[in-house]
Amino acid sequence: MEIRPSIPYPSDLRWKSAPIHHYYVTFWDQRHTATQGVDQARIGWREDMHEIQDAPDIVEVVEWAEEEARKRDALFTIFVRMNSADGAGLVWVAGLDPTVAPEHNFATIRPSGATPMAGGTQPYRHP
Repeated sequence: MEIRPSIPYPSDLRWKSAPIHHYYVTFWDQRHTATQGVDQARIGWREDMHEIQDAPDIVEVVEWAEEEARKRDALFTIFVRMNSADGAGLVWVAGLDPTVAPEHNFATIRPSGATPMAGGTQPYRHP
């Protein structure tokens, strides 16, 4: 991560939004699809998406997702719902999607130390 302190406001921005209060959090696990002795790359992922409305800000969403993912032995992905002239869409802002290739993914596993494999007994490894 590179931090550049005290920069001027970016002049090339075409738009900005009001505060965002609408999110989607997807939890990923293999707890119900894991088969003993089968390589994790060959096992499907179970996806459980939740819609969050009226969130105070993303900090509360991340805190809830971290806590909930630990309870579930799951990974998570967080999306912001945005509206534009082209319609509604999702912006991927945090977390890893195990169904997406590593070169198109965030590198940090959330929550740290997540064990979504084999019913919560094995840590996730990037393929």
